[in-house]
Amino acid sequence: GRLRGDYEEDNTGQDPYILCIAEEDDLPDISQLTVEAFDATAIVLGGDLSGFEKALLEPSVGMWNAYTGVVAYAEVLQGLRSRMKDRLHKVTTILPPRVAEEDVSASDATRIAANSSLILAMARPKQDGQKGIDVVATVELRLQPTDAKIPFSQPWLDSMERKIAKAAGLNASTRDKTLQPYLSN
Repeated sequence: GRLRGDYEEDNTGQDPYILCIAEEDDLPDISQLTVEAFDATAIVLGGDLSGFEKALLEPSVGMWNAYTGVVAYAEVLQGLRSRMKDRLHKVTTILPPRVAEEDVSASDATRIAANSSLILAMARPKQDGQKGIDVVATVELRLQPTDAKIPFSQPWLDSMERKIAKAAGLNASTRDKTLQPYLSN
């Protein structure tokens, strides 16, 4: 978020890193950190290539890696926006989503939870008046079914995978019918 709070510059003259709740304008910087941390490089040329082979292959490999980096960034950014959809454009709150109330069906609770991730970021304002935040770490908190699967970045893809697995008889048995906390970086 807008890195609010009372804090003082550290001994280097820079703003200190603080823990904040991510807002929509923070998501591009968080997406970039995620892509950099998990390295979207698709192809790495081996060191045993001759100079001619490298000169021949490097331009196309560089273009392919740039393309996969852009696609990875777009996927991560869209996934974050999708999973935070119900928290965006609202007053940022750490209150849990409305999934345990009696008037909410189990399918509605799962849908609400899939769109209500809370992302905490360790960040500080970018230096020299640049727009955005300098993020060094993030953690995403969300509720999800306890079906022993790692979630996709897109909630609709999770839902489709669960339906296909169920239709094929491959669905994992749920240990607990309630939504449970899930933490990811």
